[in-house]
Amino acid sequence: MAAMPSPSAETQRLVAVRALGLVETPPEERFDGITRLAARAFNVPWAAISVVDATRAWYKSRYGGGPPELPRAATFDNHVMLGDGPLIVPDAPRDARFAAFPQVADEPHLRFYAGHPVAAADGSKVGVLAIADAQPRELSPADTQALRNLAGWVEREFNLLQTQTELKWAKEAQRRGEEHFRLLIENAQEIVLVLEADGVMRYKSPSIERVLGYRPHDLVRKSLFEFVAAYDLPKALMVFNEAIRRSGTTQFAEFQCRHKDGSWRSMEAWLKNLLHDRVVEGIIVNVRDVTELTQAEAVARKTAEDLARSNQELEQFAYAASHDLQEPLRKIASYTQLLQQRYKGKFDAEADKFIGYIVDGAYRMQALIRDLLMYSRAGRGELALEPADLEQLLAQALSNLDTAIQGNQAVVTHDPLPVVMASPSQLTQVLQNLIGNAIKYHGEAPPAVHVSAAQRAGLWHLSIRDNGIGIDPKFADRVFVIFQRLHTKREYPGTGIGLAICKKIIERHGGQIWLESEGEGKGTTFQITLPAEPVTPAAPAAGG
Repeated sequence: MAAMPSPSAETQRLVAVRALGLVETPPEERFDGITRLAARAFNVPWAAISVVDATRAWYKSRYGGGPPELPRAATFDNHVMLGDGPLIVPDAPRDARFAAFPQVADEPHLRFYAGHPVAAADGSKVGVLAIADAQPRELSPADTQALRNLAGWVEREFNLLQTQTELKWAKEAQRRGEEHFRLLIENAQEIVLVLEADGVMRYKSPSIERVLGYRPHDLVRKSLFEFVAAYDLPKALMVFNEAIRRSGTTQFAEFQCRHKDGSWRSMEAWLKNLLHDRVVEGIIVNVRDVTELTQAEAVARKTAEDLARSNQELEQFAYAASHDLQEPLRKIASYTQLLQQRYKGKFDAEADKFIGYIVDGAYRMQALIRDLLMYSRAGRGELALEPADLEQLLAQALSNLDTAIQGNQAVVTHDPLPVVMASPSQLTQVLQNLIGNAIKYHGEAPPAVHVSAAQRAGLWHLSIRDNGIGIDPKFADRVFVIFQRLHTKREYPGTGIGLAICKKIIERHGGQIWLESEGEGKGTTFQITLPAEPVTPAAPAAGG
């Protein structure tokens, strides 16, 4: 009994059967002629050409009649597929393998069968050329060779048909690909051009009419550079010549292009030299209209410039106002103090109270102006970056806060701290403000502050953690806004400008500052990031 083929071999064979594309196709004379010839040559009443798939033997040509297909397992052809060469059965009823086959036991009572496998181009057996008779017979070696020759003829027809089918599929795939490409090009927002070596537009995609208003017949034998603005032409030609010189590379150009209505459009173009490509033989240019984007960028740029100028003017005003107001306010405070000292008790109690209000208001105004001046100074002048040892800056800040630390029995600890590129005086002020706040806003327990640092992803992360009264997370952004306070002046003195100064200084250094707190009574941690590498200082405000 013939061995069953391996699953992989059978899979390959079935792929070849499908690729042949013969099953369920109409009769063809080139195959019918072979079966007629075989029947006459061997003087038999039946001859057939079958294609054998997974479950059946389907007959492409059948001389002498019979069904168009049979179950594969009940056919002689199945045994041919499982064997190594031709199958010759002299007398089927006497062969136990075939005696029970319907075509042997019943009509047409076949007795003789000879079949030769037919292979596809890859060598996989896909079908059988067979002859049969109701009389027992033998085949001579010459007859066997003749059967082999006829099977070879069928193979050649099969292979020719497969080649034709593959060519048909390839042409269809090419047609569909070209149609797909055409639809993409015709519906693209960008313009696609193919230029000759002299810049003449050989091909223009239909989008050129949508973008620039020109119809294809308007541009016959026209050069792209006829539509480029004169002031952009040298630059555009330089890029074009570079594309000519460097075949296969992609070059980029920006230029103004004339619309059919006379207006000018801002364009971006990518050029690739495929002059030596036998299919294209040209320079492919993808052109995109960026007029609206360019206009939007110009508006955004002008808005940013106006905002920067406005900010500078505001800072200059704040600086000048706070500076110039100090002297008259100092006089007001001095004379109201003198008034209070000399005439206290000489008027009624209500007059003393009014004088107290004036003195208190003058002091508060002095504090506000002093802090406003400090805030405006934080963003003025050149930011001179230098290596700054945070441990030394922290020591200086603690020295400045010594009275507050001693008076509140505060404890300030720190981990090893790095050297960063910063303005030492400004970073000292940040540390002093944050630690000073931690001491000011403490709970019932003595203030405890811890400073730590870690380097991650090219940044130094500084943490200033305290055990104070905490901050409701919903106010985490508000506290950094100038003059914003969460408590009354009676509860905690101050103007509400210290954190705004910290934010301004840190952002000038290219960093960020924010706070983390689980709520009131649970302490606060201020987080600061600073670049671990030198940074370009932010542009200072005018003056200084």
